[in-house]
Amino acid sequence: MVRKHLALLALVMLAVFAVACGGGNNTGNSGSSSSGSSGESAPDMKTPEGTLKIYQQALKDQDAAKAASCGKKADLEKNKTSLEKRMAKVKEAKQTLEFTFSDVKIDGDKATCKIVFIIKGPDGKELRKEEEEMPLVKEDGEWRIADL
Repeated sequence: MVRKHLALLALVMLAVFAVACGGGNNTGNSGSSSSGSSGESAPDMKTPEGTLKIYQQALKDQDAAKAASCGKKADLEKNKTSLEKRMAKVKEAKQTLEFTFSDVKIDGDKATCKIVFIIKGPDGKELRKEEEEMPLVKEDGEWRIADL
């Protein structure tokens, strides 16, 4: 449970980091998205990677509603409320986050990926580094983060 909350807090902190630092590449680093690249289509939720990229962009934009929409449909309102509160706390603490994902593994209607968070303080120094697996599930043909 603590790990879940740390992961969610870390993801929300990505929003502050991404806004402060701007863009990045399209490999899962620093909340960048391919939607602005010419010749590439915007990510969609038809793949786990697409869902994670949409989630990253929503956090970068500090769009709690969009971020919450990447979770399970049944948890939409709960996730939105939680993300709004966490985004406000992160902004207030002036912390930032680097966020990457890799090693996406799909098994039927379930998937996992490796997530690495590096949380930095207002001075840019690393406060904490966390690594964990994030579960995703397929709902109505779209991949959703199982546990926001």
